[in-house]
Amino acid sequence: MGRLRDQVIVMMLVLVALLGLTSCGVLAAETQQAPIKIDRVDVQVDDLGPDGQASVSVHVVGYYGVCSRSVHEPVVSRQGSTIAVTIVVEYIVHKDSSCPAMIEPYDRTIDLGPFGTGRYTLRVNDYSTTFTIAGGPEGDQVVGIIRVDPLVGRLGLDGQAPVSVHVEGALPCMNEVARAPEMSRNGNTVTVRILYDGPPGGICLTAGKSYEQDIDLGSFASGIYTLRVNDYTTTLTVPGGAEGNVMAWPLWPTFTGLFGD
Repeated sequence: MGRLRDQVIVMMLVLVALLGLTSCGVLAAETQQAPIKIDRVDVQVDDLGPDGQASVSVHVVGYYGVCSRSVHEPVVSRQGSTIAVTIVVEYIVHKDSSCPAMIEPYDRTIDLGPFGTGRYTLRVNDYSTTFTIAGGPEGDQVVGIIRVDPLVGRLGLDGQAPVSVHVEGALPCMNEVARAPEMSRNGNTVTVRILYDGPPGGICLTAGKSYEQDIDLGSFASGIYTLRVNDYTTTLTVPGGAEGNVMAWPLWPTFTGLFGD
């Protein structure tokens, strides 16, 4: 009898505890994620460097509810000339509405990285703005590059291989025209600049225009090269012998065989 009484007391205590937690909104709460509210976005552009790039950061001011647990780190993505910054917060949803209707301020500067000259669209959650990095003659801008695929041909008897590159990108306006690519080479670094002319009269007709081009880079000896197409950097390899040297010795037996008999 005493044991049963003890069990009943324990069950009553557990029930009281559960009721207490529920009334406090602990068990009645669940977590969700949502973007924070953005009040202001200020873009900060540094001076253009010798490589034609400028560092860009953005100062973001906003707010979120006090029932939030934590604000996640900003996620920065880029496609062509459009940059998206996503800032979400994990917050507690109280089913009994026990969370007070108060807000917490958000104030942070986010590094976006280096950018070439051009006009860009920046979206921070549901807040949109634009910024421009000037450079070159008035109206000259660089195409935003999203993909670069080097194409290396077979090594010839002269130790050279033809190399081309397939480039994909985007222009901000439909009525903008890309210019012919300009290529320069310094040692093992190859630089390709693709400019475009701004819209006539500065009037942009619809947003967005794709760019796709195959560019002949010429002949290259075996080795590893750095390829820069506007603000996109990658590497290309022309295969050959050790440390980039072409190995001609496999041809020697064939050559001597012609005169062996």
